[in-house]
Amino acid sequence: MNASDGKTMSHFCLSLEGALAWPRKMFDRSFNNCIKDDGGRVLSVAEARTRFEALVAKGIKLIPYGECDNFDPDHGCKGHPVKEEVPA
Repeated sequence: MNASDGKTMSHFCLSLEGALAWPRKMFDRSFNNCIKDDGGRVLSVAEARTRFEALVAKGIKLIPYGECDNFDPDHGCKGHPVKEEVPA
C-alpha cells in the first residue's frame, strides 16, 4: 500500500465517561494494574477512577490505548498514513 492511496491506520481509544459508567466490578477488573501515571507507577483502581474523573472534569472525553502522536481527546486517533512496504 502507498500513503498516496489514502489508506490509514487508527489507534483504539477509550471513552472516559463510558468507562466510569461501567458497573464497579467491571471497572475494577478492567483497570486493575494497567493504568500508569506519567512517572510509570501503576495506579490502584481507585487512583485510576480518580484520574478518569479528573480528566472528564477538564473536558477530556477520550484517551488512547498506548502511544498515539495524532490523537484528539474529542474524536480519538486522527489516523496515520500507511506507508508502502518494500519487499525484502
